[in-house]
This record gives sequence, C-alpha cells and structure tokens, in this order.
Amino acid sequence: MQTSKPKKLTAASLDEFPLVIAATPASKQERRIALAIILVLTLVFIVIAPFASVRLPRVDAFVPALQTVLCITDLITAALLFSLYSIQPLPGLLALASGYIFSGLFAFLQTLAFPGAYAPSGPDRGSPKQCTSHYEVRLNDWDPIRA
Repeated sequence: MQTSKPKKLTAASLDEFPLVIAATPASKQERRIALAIILVLTLVFIVIAPFASVRLPRVDAFVPALQTVLCITDLITAALLFSLYSIQPLPGLLALASGYIFSGLFAFLQTLAFPGAYAPSGPDRGSPKQCTSHYEVRLNDWDPIRA
C-alpha cells in the first residue's frame, strides 16, 4: 500500500477549493433526493387540488402569524446572505441580501396595516387598500429581483 505525502496548499489550490457550500456542485444522490422531494410535493398537490374550492372558517390570527413567519425567515435569510457576502464579496449577494431585508420589513408593515389583526381597524387605522398597497409594493418591487 502506497501513501503519498500531503500536498501543501498553494494559492492556485486555494482558488479551486470551494469555501462556500453553494459553490460545490450537487452529487447524483443529492439530485435524486431533490427529485424525490419534487415528486412527493407534486403528489400532495394532486391529492389536495380537489379541495381547493372548500371555504375554510375565518381565523383572524392567520395573517399576522403568516406575515410574522415571512418577516423572520426573510430577515434570517438576509443575515445569512450578508455573512456569505463577508466570505465571498460578490455584488449580487449584497443586492439579494438587501432585497430580503426590504421584503421582511414590508411583511412586517403589512402585518401592522392588516385590519382586524391587532385592532378592529388596524393599529395605524389601516384599510384593506393600505394593506393591499403594502403587499403590491413588496411583490412588484422585490419578487422580480429574486426570480
């Protein structure tokens, strides 16, 4: 059995070494797992699709809970992208992280403006039009950047 001496890292080998997991290509097993997840989600969609017209009861706490989750996940994603930017300073990462902060803060604003969430007319006397305008700003100004 032959053993080789460990190679000394040079500047050229450091450039080739992926510092970030996003820079490594997916293996065949990872691709299979992703395909399996896609197939399971498609199957769940097909099973649930016939119930799309069933009207569920109104739950006033649903929108604030959903928007809070969106806000927190967007801000966590922004923090992770900013930390990735500190490791690998690409301008696209900075723009993407800034967009996630924008999206998270507008999700919070939309929660505050939603009528019936915290007060009968919203804490800032919001109207359905104001809540819709917050959503449209968030959707039209940020989602095209992510796509």
